[in-house]
Amino acid sequence: MTTSATTPFSYVRPSSVEEASRLLSRSGGSARLIAGGHSLITLMKTRLVS
Repeated sequence: MTTSATTPFSYVRPSSVEEASRLLSRSGGSARLIAGGHSLITLMKTRLVS
């Protein structure tokens, strides 16, 4: 049995600043940027962000 410590999420990798900006604006404030990602993953595991 496989379990996940985080809630399901989508990962996108934009190829330009313009695409990143467009994706962020469409997210309605729910998107998070990952640069390294270690802090975000910890926050997701403790359910401080989703």
